[in-house]
Amino acid sequence: MFRRYVLAAVALMGLSQAVLAECVVKETVEFNPAKNDARTIKVLMEKQNRFCDFSYDHLENLTIDRWEIVTKPLNGSLTFVPKKKFKYERAKGWAGQETIVFKVCTKLAAGEGCSTLTYDIKAE
Repeated sequence: MFRRYVLAAVALMGLSQAVLAECVVKETVEFNPAKNDARTIKVLMEKQNRFCDFSYDHLENLTIDRWEIVTKPLNGSLTFVPKKKFKYERAKGWAGQETIVFKVCTKLAAGEGCSTLTYDIKAE
């Protein structure tokens, strides 16, 4: 039996240098690494914020064996925190569209594979 994982439409919060950062995921996204599927996640990054923290901690049954970066950000940087989190920091003063693509890979009883996740970030 395949498991589907859901990244719900939520505000993702992070804290850096006493400035609260908020990024909004605009829709619910389901993905299943065992099916080698691909999904796009649209994110709005408000003008006053430089950071977005993304977490898959709420997906208790998901074990991420590895992340594979396919497309690095051109206008910012990525930091991976343990196995189920990553942080995007945009370049100071930069606004526009940014695309980050990576694979979330896992091994399950039903099979192994990677979901390709594309984050389309609109930074105001």
